[in-house]
Amino acid sequence: MNPNTKNAVAWVAQVLLAEGFLFFGYGKLSGNPEIVANFERWAIPTDSI
Repeated sequence: MNPNTKNAVAWVAQVLLAEGFLFFGYGKLSGNPEIVANFERWAIPTDSI
């Protein structure tokens, strides 16, 4: 695999991870009941928001 391909794969992975963080962060901060329930089920504190 050449360096340009590795760089492109790394960028795609970073963008996908960032989208995931933004999606779940927005869901938690907006008070979406389904997302908040998932955070509680995963034992992630929700009282700090």
